[in-house]
Amino acid sequence: MDRGRKCDLRELPHQSLRSTFFALILLCNLCILLDPHFGWAAFSNYNSILIGDRAAGMGGAFTALTNDPGGCSFYNPAALALMHGRSLSAAINVYHKYEIDYGVDQDFSSAPFRVNRGAFKSIPAASGSIASLGHFAFGISILVPDYEYFAGEIFADGTNTSYLNLIDESLWVGGTLALNLTAEDSVGLTMYYTSRNLVRTLNDLSFGPSAGDMYVEEKTFHNNSILYILGYHRRIAPRWTMGVSYRFPSLEVSGSGSYYSAQIKTDPYTKAVLSETGIDSETRIPARAAIGIAYEIPKAWTLSMDLSHYAPENYTDIDLIQAGENIVHNEVWNGALGFEYHLYDWLRMRLGIYTNFSSTPKIDHNKEERQGDHVDMWGFSANLAIFTSDAVSVTLGGYYTGGRGESTQHLNQAIRVLPKSFQTFAFLVGSSYYF
Repeated sequence: MDRGRKCDLRELPHQSLRSTFFALILLCNLCILLDPHFGWAAFSNYNSILIGDRAAGMGGAFTALTNDPGGCSFYNPAALALMHGRSLSAAINVYHKYEIDYGVDQDFSSAPFRVNRGAFKSIPAASGSIASLGHFAFGISILVPDYEYFAGEIFADGTNTSYLNLIDESLWVGGTLALNLTAEDSVGLTMYYTSRNLVRTLNDLSFGPSAGDMYVEEKTFHNNSILYILGYHRRIAPRWTMGVSYRFPSLEVSGSGSYYSAQIKTDPYTKAVLSETGIDSETRIPARAAIGIAYEIPKAWTLSMDLSHYAPENYTDIDLIQAGENIVHNEVWNGALGFEYHLYDWLRMRLGIYTNFSSTPKIDHNKEERQGDHVDMWGFSANLAIFTSDAVSVTLGGYYTGGRGESTQHLNQAIRVLPKSFQTFAFLVGSSYYF
């Protein structure tokens, strides 16, 4: 019931070990030359949403693996060439429950007991379709790699109250082409057209015995860009596979934003309003390179490990002096470890653990300006794949991501630093069809 194609050594012309390793070295050198920052492998935390069904269950440690129609194009497009026939993964929905707290340190030890409380958001995390033709494979995928939502009070002390509403979401749509070079080697390329939408509204109210101040701010922008991911996959031994992938920095297509702010004081009465629309905006997704290795005993168990490096980036989000924020991404490493075990022919268990470190710099308390949130996180995942027939599988499970850090917010008529804790419980329901 394994949907991956284990290439017959007689199907393709034999290539020497030297030539295939030369191809790998050439690919790595190409990545170095094309990225001025040199990153091995986008937003502040890159692993807040795990893509795919098999890949999500294994913590995203998927650069050296295949058999995930919704995830292969994202982790390593070369892995598509190892799948045969046609396949479709649909309705891979993640129901996210967010626990975001400002100003207090959350008790993480009791987090599992709060999983059934609060509101949930439905996110179509990934879907994909794959078709193979000879040595070629073609894929189409749609995914949501970044999403953050918050609505509520972030500070209150009796005289000052601040409310924040935030939606920051991305959608990627792309196609993949993969090719088997030899019985052991394959390459692939994915092109994504990306869309990012941000809406942030802040209300900061301060009241004293005889006077009051009110500050209101709304910032929005929408950006489109193009991303390319280049991948290479190799079977280095009967049970060992390895893969590398490189995501090039995004190429901006368009960007537009708006900004509104109003500050009103009652004693003496003053009012200052700024309203701008049609502002040029920009979002840059940093380069990423990943290397993975996996050991697999067919129809028994699989162990995989990934290491990813994200390149630095620096830009201003909107072209307005009064509102533009300098977005800084430092280079950052993340790792993932995944495990899959065949309990029965029709049932597989998957487990994963991964890091989700922040790429933004640690907040400088001496700067009275807005800075990117810095919250280092980690996570774990688990799901079950149920094969109801030779052609249909259903995946049930989820993952958790959480951590503590700091955030800068407009409080009491000034920019201040607040503790921030971030936890996400995600419930995954997916299905795949093979034909």
